[in-house]
Amino acid sequence: MKKIFVLLCILFTNTAIPDTISLNWMDGNTMHAQTTCTVGGDLILPSAPTPAYGYHFTGWASEYIFLEYIESTGTQYIDTGVVLSTAKSEIYLDAQKTNATGRQAFMGAQVTDDNTSNTIRQILYYPSDFAGFLRWYNDSGTFTDIQNVDATTRHSYHITCDASNAYSIEIDNVVRSSGSQPEPSILNISLYLFAKNKNGNADQLIHAKIYSFWVKDANDTLVRNFIPAKRMSDNAVGMLDMITNTFFENAGTGEFIGGPVVQ
Repeated sequence: MKKIFVLLCILFTNTAIPDTISLNWMDGNTMHAQTTCTVGGDLILPSAPTPAYGYHFTGWASEYIFLEYIESTGTQYIDTGVVLSTAKSEIYLDAQKTNATGRQAFMGAQVTDDNTSNTIRQILYYPSDFAGFLRWYNDSGTFTDIQNVDATTRHSYHITCDASNAYSIEIDNVVRSSGSQPEPSILNISLYLFAKNKNGNADQLIHAKIYSFWVKDANDTLVRNFIPAKRMSDNAVGMLDMITNTFFENAGTGEFIGGPVVQ
């Protein structure tokens, strides 16, 4: 389990602008230390804290503002860089579709050869011909349809696939589908978020809000833990990966819409 330490900027504004700005690093509600800088001057960060046993300091988060969600308008997507080379994986997605029409994918990766051979991983989408169905693939052609999943309601999706190709799909903490699928082929392209990666191209881009996303690989290793964020240096909106401390930007056109700032 990791604990995140965040720099909090406290401005005291009464009748005058303060001469200094205090930034405190905190563990929960307990203040441990602080540093200051003059207005217009450079901030010198305090030394990295020594967390309690079982926790890890992952870095100062002063470069980013955390958001409730980021929203795509149908032209934005994120290349997660994660290649799910085997069927075994685990994914959690908290998301809401904002446009109910058209075939749109929350995530996915697919290699296809003239539509005669498909290698598919974790495609989750609303097909245009089944407005009340959610469709999921994780093999070479067998899909699972889940009925009565409102396309424009916020849902949490928890999908697990084990080494024997057994799967379970939870929606809002309720198992909605489980079973097994045939052994798929090995995939060599990365998983896209807000779209499906089809042979290296973004396909079925979605109008949606995503609140959080994480993925474990075949070794049960958490390889991505995305938090919606805005980068303060240029106001770019994207996903901050808390595992690699990497900011993932829009790989499409236009710009993501940032949700409210997390308080």
